[in-house]
Parts: sequence; structure tokens; C-alpha cells
Amino acid sequence: MSDLNKILSILLLMGGMVDVTGAAFDWESGNGYRWAPLATRQPDNVGFTLMSPVQIGLNFQNQLAQDRSIANQVYLNGSGIAAGDVDGDGRCDLFFSGLDNDNRLYRNLGEWRFEDITESAGVAAGGRDCTGTALVDLDGDGDLDILVNTIGDGTLLFVNDGTGRFQDQTAESGLEIDKASMSMALGDLNGDGLPDLYITNYQIYSS
Repeated sequence: MSDLNKILSILLLMGGMVDVTGAAFDWESGNGYRWAPLATRQPDNVGFTLMSPVQIGLNFQNQLAQDRSIANQVYLNGSGIAAGDVDGDGRCDLFFSGLDNDNRLYRNLGEWRFEDITESAGVAAGGRDCTGTALVDLDGDGDLDILVNTIGDGTLLFVNDGTGRFQDQTAESGLEIDKASMSMALGDLNGDGLPDLYITNYQIYSS
């Protein structure tokens, strides 16, 4: 295969992002190879538009006091975010874990607008230091439940009623442990149709 054919094959695999139609290549020689600069074709809608928190209604900021971070460096491992449709309207909602501040659940209103529904949803988990999180249908009823790892209180379980309102069933779940639960993974390990849960734990305190 010629060098030109090799290049054309690569470009086809890349989805044609480089325009070589009628191009005259200006080849440069190397040690056992040659190369040519290619002009890229830019689509009309390339790039991103930066939107402010005020525009979209997402005003969450994960807070951590400096004295707490110095006294216990486990807090510096940070917190998580999960995305999924919690109220069944077909739009992707956002859940943020918090440390010094409460968790936040934002309902996607469409058109890049979000509404804070934390209070009505019942998922603030005030007074807990929350880390990793996941949205997953744990009971197979077709809606997304929320799992939230914490430092010192194990993993919280919020069960969705199907409308984006949740009941705290942590006490019944058996997920309360005296560890710093940092992240998690889910999958049906035994083929029974229900997601199983793997949690990574760390020490509660580190100076």
C-alpha cells in the first residue's frame, strides 16, 4: 500500500475529519519515512459555549474548611457527582455530594436550565461528609435510586418513589459501617437481575 493510500485509510477511520479532496501534498522526508501536513476541515458548529451558573441554575460549590482539611487529609480525596433521570421526564438530572455543605439534587428543566429540588427530594444528608455517589435502579422498579458514600457513616441509600422523591433506607440496607467509603462500582455479579455493590473503603482519619 502506498503512503498516500495509508493516509487516506487512516482518514477514513477517523471519520473524514481531514479534508484531502484535491489536495497537493508537500512531502517532507524523514529517516525511513515521509510526512505531509494536512489541512483540517472545521464544522460550522465546532466548540463549546461557556454558560454561567446563574444562567443554568447550578450553584453548587463543594465546601471544605481549611482547618478540617489540615486536621484530617482524608477529606481532600473529594466528593462525587452522578447523572441520571430521577423523575422519569426523559432529561438527565444531576446529584452532587457535599462535605461541609449538604448534597444537592438538580432537576433538569430543559434548555440548559436546572432547578434545585434537594429539599423536596429529601436527599440533603445534612451533617454528613459525603464522597462517591451513584444513581442506579437497585430494586428493579424502573426508577433511579441514590447511593452516597460517606466518611464515617458508610453508604447512604435513598430509594426513589418514581417521582424524584426519596426515602432514606440506610438503616435497613446494612450499608452503615465505621469506614471512609470513597467510591463504588455496581453490576449484576450473580445473574439474578439485581445490581450488586462493591465499595472501596479507606481509613476515617489521616494526618
